[in-house]
Amino acid sequence: MSADTPVAAGVLTDPFAASHDIFEALIGWLGLAEAAALSAAELEERLQEQSREVFRQLFADYLELRARDELRLSPIVDAQGATHGTVEGGHSRPLTTVFGEVQVRRIAYPQARLPEPVSS
Repeated sequence: MSADTPVAAGVLTDPFAASHDIFEALIGWLGLAEAAALSAAELEERLQEQSREVFRQLFADYLELRARDELRLSPIVDAQGATHGTVEGGHSRPLTTVFGEVQVRRIAYPQARLPEPVSS
């Protein structure tokens, strides 16, 4: 058991399980007649495509692991000196990488909204 493998409800979870699944599927496919029927050039092209997906998923899994372990910062003060006391989890944005698009999940620290002024 590695130190970075969380235990949820008594079940070990592998943060790179999705990457393992894709890689194992690729290895399995290499043993099939479909792969054997390809020319060397066709096989090379297919492996190049699939390796990018393996690396994309590895990167996505790593980013998810970092998001899971992200520490909450406090207090947060922006460049204008305003304190951001509110913390919101679950924010994500797409990130385009050389391997393809992944999602980056982070903690957000939005500025507290002041009540709207009442007009007279």
